Amino acid sequence: MKSKRSMKTVTRFKSVLAALLTAALLLPGLTGLAEEAAALPDQERINEISFAMETRGNVVTTVITEPFYEGVTDEDSAIDALESVWDRLGADEHTQLLLDAVYETEDLTYYTFRQTVGSVVVESAGAKLIADKEGRAVCAVGSLVAGLDFDAGAGEEEEFTAEQAENVVREVVKGTQIDVYEGMSHQALVDFDGSHLLVWVVYTDRDADGLDVAYNACYVDPQGRFLGSVPVSRPYAPDTEHNSVAELAFAGLEPDVWSGEVTLQDGSTRALVVPVLRDADGVRYLGDLQRKILCVDDDAWENRNEMVVRTEKDGRFDDGELLIYDSIIRVWDFYADIGWTGPDGKGTPTLLMMDLVDEEGNPVLNAYYGGQSRGFQTFAFNRVERDGETLDVIGHEFTHCVTTVLCVNAPYINDTGAINESLSDIMGNLMEEMLDASDDPDWLIGEAAKNPDQIIRCMSSPHLYDQPEFIWDRYYYPAVFTASQGADSGGVHRNSSLLSLIAWRLHEAGMEPEDEFNYMMNVILTLTGTITYPELAALLPWCLKQAGLEQYMDVLQDAIRETGIDDILPVRYAEGCGMVTADIPEDVFRLRHDLKLSFSYVDEKDEVQTILTWPDARLGLAAAALPAGVYTVSMYDYDTDREWLLLRDEWLEVTNLPPEQVPEPAVFEFEQEEIYALPVFAPADPAEPAEPADPAEPEQVDAA
Repeated sequence: MKSKRSMKTVTRFKSVLAALLTAALLLPGLTGLAEEAAALPDQERINEISFAMETRGNVVTTVITEPFYEGVTDEDSAIDALESVWDRLGADEHTQLLLDAVYETEDLTYYTFRQTVGSVVVESAGAKLIADKEGRAVCAVGSLVAGLDFDAGAGEEEEFTAEQAENVVREVVKGTQIDVYEGMSHQALVDFDGSHLLVWVVYTDRDADGLDVAYNACYVDPQGRFLGSVPVSRPYAPDTEHNSVAELAFAGLEPDVWSGEVTLQDGSTRALVVPVLRDADGVRYLGDLQRKILCVDDDAWENRNEMVVRTEKDGRFDDGELLIYDSIIRVWDFYADIGWTGPDGKGTPTLLMMDLVDEEGNPVLNAYYGGQSRGFQTFAFNRVERDGETLDVIGHEFTHCVTTVLCVNAPYINDTGAINESLSDIMGNLMEEMLDASDDPDWLIGEAAKNPDQIIRCMSSPHLYDQPEFIWDRYYYPAVFTASQGADSGGVHRNSSLLSLIAWRLHEAGMEPEDEFNYMMNVILTLTGTITYPELAALLPWCLKQAGLEQYMDVLQDAIRETGIDDILPVRYAEGCGMVTADIPEDVFRLRHDLKLSFSYVDEKDEVQTILTWPDARLGLAAAALPAGVYTVSMYDYDTDREWLLLRDEWLEVTNLPPEQVPEPAVFEFEQEEIYALPVFAPADPAEPAEPADPAEPEQVDAA
């Protein structure tokens, strides 16, 4: 590392927080392991029987991909099959499973189980047993927690009630636009830093800006302490499954048809014929009696608990809403043709919440799956962006419900959320292609609206929209402890490109859209709640073989190596970048879940820009892939509002220093294809000022 003459004084960390976010990660000293993993022969990967790793605290996810049991015919024999590989699944004598659902395809039966302790569910834990039609157990996927006995979960009746837990959460969200849902709260065992605690799970809605899932699951312990939250698509609460609102919404209405022309965003027109509803007075509403779809006003439904159904005025409905409605019907029918009825496969009524706005009535530029509410599966759309013209976006949101149902209790965070997002992108794009809804050779998302501002991703060239092409590429986001919009909840959108690029490689190699859709549907059916990219890498070849598409196995294996999803280590440098790391001791890492490492530079317009990263929740190491250049370095702790600058060989806390006393930070030059180790970040407690570090250059690590 070289010291350069000073850049102009860099704006302090907090003032540049909203600047460009790009991040990646490399582990110094482990490059050789990554190269060794990449060199594994194809056949060894294909024949891999099981893959297991600790993914979140003491939840162990295991994949078994060869036949191991015979005689699976029902729930009991499916559990017997799982018990035959109990040790391999990370289970023990205390492990209990509760059947959640059974799904059947032409060739396979999928048994889905939740892990419980007594009557208490273990959050995000469960297993899937997959059997062929001869009753052979051909695959098992487990995300299980060992060492939980009955007493740990059951205990005596708690004095601290659900209502009290809901009040705790109300205090936490006071002053925001977030609402607490009553009657959904339940107890669960939830992982916190490797230990499972019995807590109340309280559900709230989420800020619609940037929203892609409907709920936050908030955790409150029996002492009334708020422990945090995680985004989820579906509450685990049986009483949310049925509601008289949905059952009565279609009463007294008759089917009818609306036909006419609608104007598209580019000024052209399209002829449209859609089903509508008619009441006894002849008033027509935007909805479908056969499919049980209803279009309502978002603000009335979300903020006033009123159902205001879209009504025909002067023989017209809103053009944008007609297009959304028509696209939903096309996607609904597409899934129905493969045996999946409605968004959740159960024929539950569908609610389209039109004109998405905030509580002040301002349009929210987003579309999202809103989860199940009052007996409907809900979706929200805004009036500005013409999402109805982009069938890939409509298919994306619809598929979120499919994935939510099949991947029971999956948290919307880190790899799990990124895989969820990618599957929605893939399925939406494949439906768009099969339904001839767009000429899209590059697999863009949102291109059919013919508005460049609505294109949000490119699956064939992820870098075009600041997404990574491989693990720890320049745009890769590290895993987080706590979901936040600033960190994209650990890269749920940013890192979705990895699976998407694999899907594109299969398409590029000639896989037919129908075959690829069925293949990815089988992948969704196989996933469990805490699946990560390395486990997915073990499942993808098995699902390909089951789909009868083994001729693409070499293409798939090459794509897995290209993206590096089979490991948590990088296989190459990001183009034009060096790798910079900062080790963080475990005691600091465990206590500070919201650290941000900042690299600031002056761009060609003489403006300060910042690249942010954070400690990876799995590894306790903060790092970034930085384009070659000169930078200043700082660290910020959002939990305690403390800030440090890197002064060549030590971290200096500047939290309470007057601006005139803040020293100018050191300036470092980082070169491409080099690995740099910054001084260890080990701040002292505020009452105990840190001792000055021994003078030492940040170490340059030999990458060879």
